[in-house]
Amino acid sequence: MKYRFVNILFCFGLLLNGALMSYGQSPSDLADEYYKKDEFDKAANEYARVLKNQVSWPVAFRYVNSLMRVNKTDEAEKYLKRQTRSENENTHLFEILSGFLAGKKPDSLEVSNHFKAALKNAQKSTARAEQAAVAFNDISEPKWAISALLLARETSREPGSY
Repeated sequence: MKYRFVNILFCFGLLLNGALMSYGQSPSDLADEYYKKDEFDKAANEYARVLKNQVSWPVAFRYVNSLMRVNKTDEAEKYLKRQTRSENENTHLFEILSGFLAGKKPDSLEVSNHFKAALKNAQKSTARAEQAAVAFNDISEPKWAISALLLARETSREPGSY
């Protein structure tokens, strides 16, 4: 009888632990899982929920990329225009994403304009220039990443830091 009670208690503990583990999954984790499984429509929906509370480069990049993968470029453009107008701290990152999105169209002049605007916004601090370099690298734009690193060197107050 005593062992049976212990077994029942142990099984109940395992069930409760499993329930709590699945309940504790954040929307960002869920969106990442959808993204990894190439379920971009579901990923975009989850990333949109995450971006309402917290804006970060990886989430914004994956959100825009997910929208592009399901041919919702209009929605991605609206989001990026809204963010570049309202966001001050991360404007350079949204300009990079706008250029990335424009790069999927035939007009390459628009890409260059967005990337130049991103570098201009990144001039405000070394940290922003470094973020821009990482972002350019993430979208496979090494020439622009190097430009951002050179900008970081110029804005750095520590001699010989780059």
